[in-house]
Amino acid sequence: MTRKLFLLMLIVTLTVISLYASDLPPRLSELPCTQNFDGPEFPADWTQTSTAGLAIDRWVPYYSNFIGGDPYELHCNSTPGSGITRLISPQLNTAGIAEITVQFLHAIGLYDLGLVFKLQYSHNLIDWYDTAWSQSTPGYNQGGLVRVAIANLDAPATYVAWTLEGDQMGMEGAVLDNIHIHLPVTELDTPEVLISDSGLVSWDAVPYAISYDIYGSDDPYGAFDFEATVEDPFWQTDITQARKFYRVKAIY
Repeated sequence: MTRKLFLLMLIVTLTVISLYASDLPPRLSELPCTQNFDGPEFPADWTQTSTAGLAIDRWVPYYSNFIGGDPYELHCNSTPGSGITRLISPQLNTAGIAEITVQFLHAIGLYDLGLVFKLQYSHNLIDWYDTAWSQSTPGYNQGGLVRVAIANLDAPATYVAWTLEGDQMGMEGAVLDNIHIHLPVTELDTPEVLISDSGLVSWDAVPYAISYDIYGSDDPYGAFDFEATVEDPFWQTDITQARKFYRVKAIY
């Protein structure tokens, strides 16, 4: 009787393919949730799951900037076998929130083997729902900055997952960076750009912006040329002209 019970428990352990809500940290992460993968360690409160038989913990930080962010980036390599691999966000507090926006940088090289790279969400880590975004076209897909709306939320907690489903040898590799999950932006006030006597250009921070593109011109009615990209709401320039005009564009 003891031997049979041991064998049954062993089989159950080997066939587990998912984590449940109770397996993740109990605390809720407040929005916005930002992850830029700034170091060599896999980020705390993020989780990876794989179908039984697939290699685990395939999403690994690498010192690279293939898709436009600053090092590090998160890379996932191919592995033999078919199934599902998910990179799962922290547990997000969505109590009283009907919609969130997920934005990220990504790239993936797909072979013609039917692998799908898609964005999903769940409230319990059991039932997963597809969003409007996916990649399945063979070839190298570098989509740049992607924004995906997830609407009609009706749960106190939500998880977001980047899912690879199908033949896991169907890709050369996948890369993610600059993940930002936030409330939708419905209307933005036009920020006032100020220029100090020392040449410091500054403006009010725009909610959920990840960076700002700065354009300058000698003529306020002429063409504005690109000057710089910055992450903070200020930029130091050398004033060499009697007059200089600037425009600032927020990047999401």
